[in-house]
Amino acid sequence: MALTDIAALNQQSCCATAGADDKNSILISNQLEKIEVTATKVLSPVRKFMAVSCTVKNATDSPIVVDGNNANLKFADAKINQSKTLKQLDAIDKPPTSGMPLYVSDLKSTVTAALTIGAVQALEGARDLKKPVLKRYKWDEERRTNEEERFGKRLLYPGDSTTGNLYFSQSNANTDQMELNCPIYSFYNNDDQANLTQRILKSSPL
Repeated sequence: MALTDIAALNQQSCCATAGADDKNSILISNQLEKIEVTATKVLSPVRKFMAVSCTVKNATDSPIVVDGNNANLKFADAKINQSKTLKQLDAIDKPPTSGMPLYVSDLKSTVTAALTIGAVQALEGARDLKKPVLKRYKWDEERRTNEEERFGKRLLYPGDSTTGNLYFSQSNANTDQMELNCPIYSFYNNDDQANLTQRILKSSPL
């Protein structure tokens, strides 16, 4: 069965079969060696944030939920760097929608249009039309792409694997001083929980 983002599930837990009782007897914490994890620091597609590409493969015999929303980086000095939320990602380079920033943006557009008789806006429109279709949507397309690539809360059935980016505040620490911690739990039993721990690798080149 293909990977399904947990946010897209429609309360499927109520449809669990009687066989779930047998699967619950095998605790996730006792099967961590069957869950393959790699975490690599990569060039971040989101300005201001550090990106860690995380791949998880479920080789157990039970569906698991990997909770990237609550992942964190732990450093050698015990400092904790919590993963960034969707709201924090979307706020990067977001066009102003209210208040003084919107006023300044509108004033700038009005003045340049008046002084150039609309030439600036016409040239900007012509330039955008030469770009690939998706690039014409600018921030909105970047937002959609970042949300798709972000490793949030994901459901993995046995044999499934998934890759996504976790975002954190920038850090100058060496990757060998970083450790990724990511909660997981059984799809059939939320009380059956464990924590994935993985040292961060450094991609080459960054």
